[in-house]
Amino acid sequence: MNVAVLGGSHGAFATAADLALAGHRVRLWRRRPEDLGALAKGITLTADQRQGPARLDKTTADLGEAGGSPVSSPRGRSCCSAPPPSAPS
Repeated sequence: MNVAVLGGSHGAFATAADLALAGHRVRLWRRRPEDLGALAKGITLTADQRQGPARLDKTTADLGEAGGSPVSSPRGRSCCSAPPPSAPS
């Protein structure tokens, strides 16, 4: 399934990684393009069940490019790690 995860919180990262590890094609949308560079390497999920490095199909700041079926991330989900976005210059 093609899925779009909208947002950049820990819950959104965990949801995107979990869905990617489950075999879905995941596109992650963030409002600010400068926040996307660190996500190109993927997200590493550390959770009770699925865990490991997850590759996203696409990261974008263009909502139209996100496409897919939008998913909202649940609160209180175990987290993941993604490199922090670089500081604005």
